[in-house]
Amino acid sequence: MSSKLPFAIANRKALAHTKPNAPLPIPRLFLTAIAFTIGFWTIPAQAQVSDSQVSALVEALRLAAPKTGTENDGLYSEWQIKPENIPRWSKQCTGRAITPNDFTASPVTARSILVCVMRDILREQYSASGNNESIAIQRTAAWWMTGDGNQFNKVPKDSYTYKYIQSVIKFYQEQRSNAQSPQPTTSPPQEIAKPAQPTSTPPSQTTATASANSEISDSQVSALVEALRLAAPQTGTENDGLYSEWQIKPEN
Repeated sequence: MSSKLPFAIANRKALAHTKPNAPLPIPRLFLTAIAFTIGFWTIPAQAQVSDSQVSALVEALRLAAPKTGTENDGLYSEWQIKPENIPRWSKQCTGRAITPNDFTASPVTARSILVCVMRDILREQYSASGNNESIAIQRTAAWWMTGDGNQFNKVPKDSYTYKYIQSVIKFYQEQRSNAQSPQPTTSPPQEIAKPAQPTSTPPSQTTATASANSEISDSQVSALVEALRLAAPQTGTENDGLYSEWQIKPEN
């Protein structure tokens, strides 16, 4: 990593979170399956980072992102990313560089790119932490802010970076706890008088089982979700009983 970012909130560079020229780390070897309990825990020496852990981390980074109160603060998306990182990360993860504005305009695309980036970072920090989840998340948050995971226990406790690291841990733990909580049973859908889902729409909102042997990348899923949004039917009726840009049935 290159030079560290300053801690002062007043300085916009202190809110940029990632190093402009920090290369993505070389992914660690894929190891064996994960064993865990509720809360923070120590993962066995041979383990791999799970999708749910990466998703929880990316969401925690979004929730902990600083609110500058300035509309044009030079940072992009809900994650508050420095613009020079976006074309480089998108190129590395999708094969196509996108602009900061396009990154901001599509939260689905932004999230999938960050999942791709942070998966490798989290693997690296797990290794550096001795496979301790709590320390690995702190190290990852420190990397996000300063470009150096080793700063996780070295920054002053009255600094913005320290408070940010603690926020990421808090939100991460909440996301992991929510993911492990029993989900309520969905009641059978009720018939509605409003226009039904068009028959030409694929049955994409029903539960589907994927092949256990299939390898589906985050970028593929992201592209599919964005395609569903773009292909959503335009009914021309304001209150048509469907919700969001994806035109979802309320019972789903």
